[in-house]
Amino acid sequence: MYNPEAKRRGHVPSSEILAIAVKPEYQGYGIGTELLNHIERIASQLGMERPLLHTAIENEVAVLFFHDASFTVIGKEEGCYSRGQAAFSMAKKIGAGHKVKGSFTS
Repeated sequence: MYNPEAKRRGHVPSSEILAIAVKPEYQGYGIGTELLNHIERIASQLGMERPLLHTAIENEVAVLFFHDASFTVIGKEEGCYSRGQAAFSMAKKIGAGHKVKGSFTS
């Protein structure tokens, strides 16, 4: 829940994307981008300014996907997943009235 008082104290309202996936045979058609755009619009409408996520470092397709969507690496976590894989922590700045280019529903 958005807390304006927390923002006044210097905390950036954040949300976390826990999972986003598109079956390999459907990748490359903009489905993942549309899902991410929708998530960002909802987060922005709720007053969130910084979506966060983790993605396995070895998952080069996902790392590139999020990088292309303007997410930046803000950290690295060892043993983040059940099989012990390391993950990048990634974040992006969004804000109120966030506009998403190329969205079908904008």
